Amino acid sequence: MFHQQNIRPESLPYLLSGVALHRREIVAENIRRIILRRIKLGEFSSIEHFASSTGVPKSLLSRILNLKADPKLSSLDKIAVALEVPVEDLLREKAR
Repeated sequence: MFHQQNIRPESLPYLLSGVALHRREIVAENIRRIILRRIKLGEFSSIEHFASSTGVPKSLLSRILNLKADPKLSSLDKIAVALEVPVEDLLREKAR
């Protein structure tokens, strides 16, 4: 299978890290978009206010939004609950 697509097995970790980065970008963009919309609606005064309502440390939320951390499912669940959206909405890639 690797040879049919000209992918060498030793390059697989690099490719998978690219997939992981892409997934982090999707999650961060979805969280950011929803938080900013809620700030505009007056539900939260700031990202810091949002972070305090989630039970997720502000530093972790910052690392997630800045693509420095892969969020655990438990963190995504807390964020989704605070945003009142299903976890799937945070993972879903938007059509461009």
